[in-house]
Amino acid sequence: MDRNFILGMSMAAACLLASGISPAQTPLEKGLKSGDSAGAIAGAGLLESAATPPDTSDPVPGSTVALTGTSRDSDSRKEKEEKEAVGGVNHTLVPRLMSYMEFGVEWVLWLLFALGLGVIGLLVERAVYFDRFGGKVEETRASLVRFLSEGRMQDACQHFKQEKTIPAQVLAEALHKRQLAPEAVQELIEARLIEERHNLERGLNYLGTVGANAPFIGLFGTVLGIIKAFHDLSIAEQAGPSVVMAGISEALVATAIGLLVAIPAVIIFNAFKARTRTVISNTESLCKLFLSKQLDLVFNPANSSSKRGSGKEADNG
Repeated sequence: MDRNFILGMSMAAACLLASGISPAQTPLEKGLKSGDSAGAIAGAGLLESAATPPDTSDPVPGSTVALTGTSRDSDSRKEKEEKEAVGGVNHTLVPRLMSYMEFGVEWVLWLLFALGLGVIGLLVERAVYFDRFGGKVEETRASLVRFLSEGRMQDACQHFKQEKTIPAQVLAEALHKRQLAPEAVQELIEARLIEERHNLERGLNYLGTVGANAPFIGLFGTVLGIIKAFHDLSIAEQAGPSVVMAGISEALVATAIGLLVAIPAVIIFNAFKARTRTVISNTESLCKLFLSKQLDLVFNPANSSSKRGSGKEADNG
């Protein structure tokens, strides 16, 4: 054997020992036994290729990263679908609500202005109503006392029917039903007072509602304005604190307008409530004066006849 053959066999034996493969299982043994140097060298090449680890490098640069990113996107999409399937938070809700808030504070201000106009209109209407139908109680009381002292019930009924005030109208109805028992007249008066109270308090619920809720409407507008200001700041490329300050100052106007509408509404509501109580109490006082006269006529008919006679004499005179 020549020197090249011996060198090939040495290299093959070293490869066999390094890879841990039994020589009986490889073509190297056949080459050594037959003395074929080419076969031994081929067997050594096969052993070397077997012992060499496979090349796991990426044949196309960036393909592994692309595949990894695609798999991550698919995983995140699946997780999102699973969250929505089990009732998770839908992240498209907030942008949708933000699109509705783009109107800002302006529509809240228009709403407050409309409520304020309603308060002013109701103030004028109620003031005219109370001035027309509230009546001057002192004049009505003086007329009633004069008619009762003279025993002129029919004249009193005709006199109070001509007046349009609430006390006079209630008295006219009580005088018209004076033939009934005093208890029945009392029930009639109470029923009429309930009806008149309803007329006197018409529109006051609106004043109370505006007075209680206008500040909250203005506060709602302020919150919307602040949200819009910060949203504009987030999308502005070159913006400073002045952008936020301008939006917040505009938003605070809504709170001021809300208070400006609410405070007069509450004052007007309390004023008309007090006026309603005054008219009802004065009417009740006049009706009780008439009922006391009716009771006196029931229990002392002699006084009644004497007053009627004096009244006729006065008419004849």
